[in-house]
Amino acid sequence: MSMIFSKACTSPKDVLTLDGVLNVSTAEIGDYCSKGCADHTKNVLTCISYVKRDFWFSNGASVRNLTDSINDGCATNSTINTKFKSSATRTLQNLLVPLVASLVTASIVIIFNM
Repeated sequence: MSMIFSKACTSPKDVLTLDGVLNVSTAEIGDYCSKGCADHTKNVLTCISYVKRDFWFSNGASVRNLTDSINDGCATNSTINTKFKSSATRTLQNLLVPLVASLVTASIVIIFNM
């Protein structure tokens, strides 16, 4: 890959930030996918995944959500919009992990009469 990725995404709105919002219109999708911006963004997402597999952007999107959105948009030449509405899934995950950990701890205490 000899392309300099810092020049790939020329529009500030095409640059991935912590909010996780990518909004590429149908008119822009050709340039976004063919001129390196999509590849650059997917490489950034791959790096994030290697460093922190369970990373979530502030819009509730996972690395996989964004990668799939880019792949689908480029494959079908359709709009990419990752401005997701808030989801209860992330809230549920944040609630369930401590709850399960507490229940397992309580079970161990009861079983072994600690």
